[in-house]
Amino acid sequence: TMSDAQAVTVSNLKKRKGEDNGKTEDYLLDLSCEELHPTLDAETDLKKQRSEDLFRIFNETYQEIQNRIQTLKDLEQRQKLLRDRIDDNAKKSVNILSFNVGGQKFAISKNSLLADSKGDTYFHHLFSSQMAPDFNGEFFIDRNPRFFGRILDFFRNGKMDYSGMTHSEQEAFQTDLDYFQIIDENLLCFQPHPSPVIKLNPNRTEVHKTTDVESWYTVVANRTASRYILKVLQLEDLSRSSARVGFRTDKNTFFLFSFKNGHLRPKDKVYTKPIKQGDVIEAISSDTMIRFKVNGVDQGIAYTLKEPWDLYPVVQIRAKGV
Repeated sequence: TMSDAQAVTVSNLKKRKGEDNGKTEDYLLDLSCEELHPTLDAETDLKKQRSEDLFRIFNETYQEIQNRIQTLKDLEQRQKLLRDRIDDNAKKSVNILSFNVGGQKFAISKNSLLADSKGDTYFHHLFSSQMAPDFNGEFFIDRNPRFFGRILDFFRNGKMDYSGMTHSEQEAFQTDLDYFQIIDENLLCFQPHPSPVIKLNPNRTEVHKTTDVESWYTVVANRTASRYILKVLQLEDLSRSSARVGFRTDKNTFFLFSFKNGHLRPKDKVYTKPIKQGDVIEAISSDTMIRFKVNGVDQGIAYTLKEPWDLYPVVQIRAKGV
């Protein structure tokens, strides 16, 4: 069967011969291969292009369907998450605890506040004592409410927020944590010491040497740190080498300086002025350098290491003090 394009070609050929008697078949036999091939090639290209277009449209349609399916799955997942949150809040709403802290109101679910993972806190003792709320349905706590919201958030999500705090605010916050007997396991603190001479506060952020025994005691932090701040709260007999602070490697190499004369230990080199009660010391390690600040003043590079080390904050104490 001839296509329209072939018929046009045949008609044109017949006109060139001056014949048009309807016997198309006779003239088709005279058509040369050179005359038919361009027409057949054009049809083949057209079919190929149509096939490619159909394949492209199919792929685009298939991809669009897949995208819509994924969008619906994501939407379903978000809706499930919201339903779960609403159900969780609905369950908690029947057991809400209200606190009046220094005149400011707070609320939290009992399940969040008394989660077993948070340990033996003030709040565990409060409710184990069967203490009843006041006539407003609130538990009054005579404390500054400034950090109480952060404390409740710790019970909700397990993370303590220290962001935006100055050094003095961190100290006040730590006082509240001690009051409520809350231990932040992620907090940089000291490891328990086996000697009865060394006492630590509940959060293990304070080192107390309770007697004036003529011996050095080394207290190491629970993890490595590139920076920490230490304050000398109380220290007796500053006339002798009473304490040292700095870093220690896991191979028991120490990088310290002495409170008595400001000398570096074990280098025995003058580094800074003697440390006195109330001073704030900041220890900093960066790459292969260790430096210290005293009351905010940078004392310069104390040690240059041959290679970077994982360093643990460390305190060595000899005199009675904190």
